[in-house]
Amino acid sequence: MPGSSDARCAALCTDELPEHEGAYDVCSSESLAQCVGLCQTRIQGTENLCAECLLEDAEFFTPSGGEAFDVCGDDGTCYVGLYRFCHGGTWTYAGGGGGGGNGTASASATASDTAGEDPGDSCDGAEVEYEEQVASGTACSYDSGDDAAQAACHAALHPRDEVSCDVEFGPVAECAGLCTGG
Repeated sequence: MPGSSDARCAALCTDELPEHEGAYDVCSSESLAQCVGLCQTRIQGTENLCAECLLEDAEFFTPSGGEAFDVCGDDGTCYVGLYRFCHGGTWTYAGGGGGGGNGTASASATASDTAGEDPGDSCDGAEVEYEEQVASGTACSYDSGDDAAQAACHAALHPRDEVSCDVEFGPVAECAGLCTGG
């Protein structure tokens, strides 16, 4: 990851790595370098208060936050990518199709933590449905507590890719009073 001689630019131009190695998108090294370069150019030669003002509304848009949920059954089998999961005798729907994109729940999270339940739908055939989703490649399973298998499951469903990330800065005019004179 490109560094910056200015701590403010280094703090702005960071991409929090996803929890699971090899899974979920990250900002490309080119995007990180571009962010640092633009940031340093923006504040080069300015006084501290002016530089802080110029970076106050800056935002580096990263792909973090779209990780799929893990849901675990009473038998210790956990799944990633399920469309719905049986919990307490009723189906719980993950939402977003395929069980991803709504954030991350711990492996011990119950399905009711991740979505609304449909009380009119019994769980008949749940295990068969899970295995069909795993066999089709839209979901995968691992044993609760097996961190390596959990990471491999996430990576198989959501392989890591480097993507372009953008940076935006606030208007310069708002800092005119701090950046002129003196």
